[in-house]
Amino acid sequence: MDFDPTSTLVATGSADSTIKIWDVEKGYCTHNFRGHSGVISALKFHFMPDKLELYSGSDDCQIRVWDLRKKMCIAALDTHVSVIRGLDVTKDGKYLISGARDKIVSITDLSTYKPVRSFPVFETVEAIGIVDEKYIPLDKRTKDGVYFYTGGEKGIIRIWNFSNGQCIRAQKEGENGTNNQISDIMEQDLSNFIMKKDYKNAIILSMELDQPFRLMKLFSEVLYQKKDPDSILGLEAVDDVIFNLSNDQLEKLLLYVRDWNTNSKHSTVAQAVLNAILGYYDQETLLKLPKLNEILDSLIPYTERHYKHSEQLLIDSNIIDYTLHSMDLLSSLDLDTNN
Repeated sequence: MDFDPTSTLVATGSADSTIKIWDVEKGYCTHNFRGHSGVISALKFHFMPDKLELYSGSDDCQIRVWDLRKKMCIAALDTHVSVIRGLDVTKDGKYLISGARDKIVSITDLSTYKPVRSFPVFETVEAIGIVDEKYIPLDKRTKDGVYFYTGGEKGIIRIWNFSNGQCIRAQKEGENGTNNQISDIMEQDLSNFIMKKDYKNAIILSMELDQPFRLMKLFSEVLYQKKDPDSILGLEAVDDVIFNLSNDQLEKLLLYVRDWNTNSKHSTVAQAVLNAILGYYDQETLLKLPKLNEILDSLIPYTERHYKHSEQLLIDSNIIDYTLHSMDLLSSLDLDTNN
């Protein structure tokens, strides 16, 4: 939930995907918004009283912008591939920052509702917000004076520079220091694998570090390059990774695929990985996965939607081909008539 800047309205989000705005004093609902397909996980009013905009995030991986005057959604942002966990607006009112469990912080321009940059933060984001400059050391301050914090799965609060995405301060790690040092070493190894285009080890380590967004990008690169024509995913070494997963790893990857598949921009990768899994693992193995029903409940409707969209695109392309062919025939007839 979140209060508007005048504290006269409060927005609430529900598990039924609806958002309601209430008059605090009179106690009645002033707006009832529908549009998300998942549980509402984050809400934020714009702090300028005349802006009258509400921003919402959901476990459908989407951010929506609601205009209170028009009583409608005016923008839908597909800047994340996992559950949105936090939203805030910069002090100048120009940008929306969002954090999600895909370990990415995204910055959106509120004049165009287009993403302008994103930063990897290397852990799932569970909270995010703007930080006042007075809490920033003098030697870490920049001209724009905009900073934000994230709180994540490791229980560490970090402060980031808005302009370049660098972490400038972190809560003392205490007893978790050793684990974080190991994680940092693994991050460095992952960067080295990616730089060397060692996709097999990069994919294995991305899964181990629980980085679905980076994993999706790696699969995309392999699919696009298609170095091994006979490979399902574009590289036989990557196919081998898929074919040698433990049950826990297999379930984790299917959960990633489920999340990727909710976004049409990432559905090609999701369907390719799903095809590799279903083509190799037998029914008995898949039925042993505890979360299989949960995964299928989301995979099936989105897959049907993507299929219908592809089918319609094919029909449209055939109509265009037919129209162009007919125009060529008419042009030929006109030439014959003139001659």
